[in-house]
This record gives sequence, C-alpha cells and structure tokens, in this order.
Amino acid sequence: MTGLALTPVGDQPPRLVFLHGLFGRGRNWMRIAQGLLPERGSILVDLPNHGGSPWTDEISFPSMAEAVNAEIEKFDAPVVLVGHSLGGKVAMWAALTRPELFAGLAVVDISPTDSGQVSAFGPYIEAMQAIDLSTLHSKAEADQQLVQAVPSAAVRQFLLTNLRDRGGSHYYRPDDLDAMKRHFPAVDQVVVPEAGHWVHADQPEAVIAALADLSAASPT
Repeated sequence: MTGLALTPVGDQPPRLVFLHGLFGRGRNWMRIAQGLLPERGSILVDLPNHGGSPWTDEISFPSMAEAVNAEIEKFDAPVVLVGHSLGGKVAMWAALTRPELFAGLAVVDISPTDSGQVSAFGPYIEAMQAIDLSTLHSKAEADQQLVQAVPSAAVRQFLLTNLRDRGGSHYYRPDDLDAMKRHFPAVDQVVVPEAGHWVHADQPEAVIAALADLSAASPT
C-alpha cells in the first residue's frame, strides 16, 4: 500500500498526530489542531479506506496501525497520538506494537473492549449505500438523498466528508477503565461534560485544553 494522506497543520515539527473515526477523515480534527497552534504542530491522517488514502482489500486494526506507524516512524521525534472512535482503536494498537514512536496517547470515547455499539452505524451505512452515485452532480444532491434516513444536518455533513468522485457516550463505559489500565497502566481518565460521541465537535475548547495538557506532560 502506498503512503497515507497526511495534512500538516503548522510549520513546526509535528507534536501531535490525529486519527479520525469511522466514515471520517483527518480534516475532521482541523479545528482542534489549529487550536493547539502556535506551540504545537500536528499531522491529520486519513486512515486507510478513508478520505484521500488508498483503498485496500483488507480492513483490520493491525493493518491500519501498521500503515500509521509507517508514517510516524519518518518523524524526527516521538509524537502524541490522538485517536477518536475507530481511530482510537487503531491508536491503541499502534502504540502497543511500536511504543518507541510515541510520547503520549489520547484515546477519545472508545475503549480496548468490544464496542458492540458500532452496530448503531448500520442505518448510516445503508443510507449511504442507497445513494445513486451515477446521478449525482454535487454533495448538495447527496445531502438531499440522505435527509429522510439521517435527519441531522451535522451528521449528514460528517458522513459526506468521504464522498469522492468515483449527548452522552455509548462507546465507553465506566468499567472500561480497568481494561485501559491493563494495557496502559499510567492512563488518566478525562471526562468532557455535555459532549456526545463526537467530543471534538461538541466541546472543542475542552478537547484542545486536555490535549495541550497531555502534550505538556509527555516527554519531548
């Protein structure tokens, strides 16, 4: 597989690397990365089979983590890896397999346990598969085709970030902290009030502050 699509934010060497969730792309984290400037540069990654990155025959956490680590090992210094949802699973796998590449790890609203709640994405997948791509002339037309199945305009906009020319979390439970501690003994839990699964969209300033604190506390 060729290299992943990367979006640098800032002129500085990257301090943080962001991995998005299912259906997303790296630019979903642009607001957070910009909020960490000018002290910290970032890299926004499009995971395999997302955004501008290559499409593959195999989809697995090990293969995605391997692709991410292949990019990160090119950097001059260890980075703070931030992963949300699917990206959090990939981030944990990446950190456990190549810990020397990372100064810190932030896992956003996901745990290392089985996330059965991913079935909630089923209706979104069906709605997107029902779009007739052969008749589309714009994302606005695709948006209209999704309205009935996905009433939320914000969710539709998020789902359509991968369209190409050809309150409260159910993903992390309090008892998941024990599983996190088994894999990452130094874990510290941060709760962001009044945020749902897309924490970085619901409470961006709180996420920026938490990541700035993690970066400052992590080795350089």
